[in-house]
Amino acid sequence: MFVKISYSLLKKQIFRRSDKLPQSRPSMGCIRERQFSTDSVSSKGAPHIDDAIFDLYKNTETETLSSSGLLKLLYETGIRRDDPRLANFLHAIRHDERKQSVPDMTPTEVINENLDRESFKRYVGDAIGIIAKALKKQLVIPDWPAFIAVTGEIFESCRNFNDGNVATYIPQLARSDPKHWAMSVCTVDGQRRSWGATQVPFCLQSVSKPFTYAIAMDELGAEEVHRYIGQEPSGRLFNEICLDHNHKPHNPMINAGAILVASLLKRSNSLADRFDFALQYFKRFAAGGFVGFNNAVFLSERETADRNYALSYYMREHKCFPPKTSLQVNPDY
Repeated sequence: MFVKISYSLLKKQIFRRSDKLPQSRPSMGCIRERQFSTDSVSSKGAPHIDDAIFDLYKNTETETLSSSGLLKLLYETGIRRDDPRLANFLHAIRHDERKQSVPDMTPTEVINENLDRESFKRYVGDAIGIIAKALKKQLVIPDWPAFIAVTGEIFESCRNFNDGNVATYIPQLARSDPKHWAMSVCTVDGQRRSWGATQVPFCLQSVSKPFTYAIAMDELGAEEVHRYIGQEPSGRLFNEICLDHNHKPHNPMINAGAILVASLLKRSNSLADRFDFALQYFKRFAAGGFVGFNNAVFLSERETADRNYALSYYMREHKCFPPKTSLQVNPDY
């Protein structure tokens, strides 16, 4: 189940409710919550941001910075420890002698807890950009706790909506558990939060279409892609057997367009190599997160793909495909 939320309405709800939200709690570790602003940074700019952060959040008694406390502050802004931008920093501060309990970090994760100035500056590397942006509250949603409080309430209020049905046009999808309910948020700055059954894999189905289109645009460019595919709404069903007045699929978001987009990708390669190519791209979209392949759904869909094969032959009749496109291979891809 997907929930479409008006961001402007959500923002109003956040501002309206902000006075009811609990005040920020003291952070874990030795760090006290402080406002990091551009006033903290040297007039010489970025090269001294690491010093400014260290001075602002250090323990003045030990002259060290708590790495677990810093990670906790980042977590409270929506930046999770598995963020790829923190990977090198996390790798550098791992240590074999100490174990720390940090939210969003596995209990067995071991890190170097207390960093002196030189160690912090040496380890932080290219992570300084996202760390500074988060601590200066310059992420796209600066008041992350207020935002997730409201979205969490929306999630819970929608939990008991039982209208609708799971997809039945593919037998394997018809067996999906309709009680599974989850919601995830990821902002353009990489702030993330999830609720519910987020560990249960689900099939992307037509959600994959904009990603496949993005791959084609990235690999081939707009001019080449739109030699074969239009950019206008069709006004028809997503699986309608029809083309536009130029004998092209209307757009990449309907079945005809998605099939043609797939035909453009690495078409001289074997099907196995094309599969690996697409899977690696999807993993990049997920920032290295889990992306799998459900063979049972694939086989089930192929057995009921008569309309997609009909679309493919219809497009071949109208010379829509690039040369040497295999209609035995392409719909599977």
